[in-house]
Amino acid sequence: MADVLQATANGLGPEAAAVWAGVPGRVLQSWLKQDPAFACALEAAGALATAHGLGTGREATPAMLRVATVAFTRGADWSTAARAAGFKPYRLRQLLRASPALGALVHAARNARPRKPRNPPRASRRSVLAGRAANEYGYRLVRLDDPALPLPPVEKNGPAPGESEERSGG
Repeated sequence: MADVLQATANGLGPEAAAVWAGVPGRVLQSWLKQDPAFACALEAAGALATAHGLGTGREATPAMLRVATVAFTRGADWSTAARAAGFKPYRLRQLLRASPALGALVHAARNARPRKPRNPPRASRRSVLAGRAANEYGYRLVRLDDPALPLPPVEKNGPAPGESEERSGG
């Protein structure tokens, strides 16, 4: 809740504050409905931001750029990230073209985001073989000291080299 208040005091709207704090928008709305003291505090933080001229004009603030970057990191596309931060998509692209450092930061954030698989995952070979008999393919591990396992008979081919029959006891 404190992160939402901090974001609001920086001039961000409710959607951007939710992205800043890392909570879904529905959770923020439920907090506002269930906790009147939090709703009052959020309103006061918004009034404080307005009194100091944050979030009222068309000027991009560091908080707005942070929200856009966080949204990119979480997998949002251009329009979603821009709207979450309070920009129009074209304005966000203008800002990125004007600042190479900001462009590099957003590029790194987009590369760090979780990727959606383009093709559905194929069934693994293990799942295909699961219906077959266990020992038909692959290996089976056994313990040699297991008393339930019959040991193969040991063949005696006579005395070992260098031993006489008297020593071997045979």
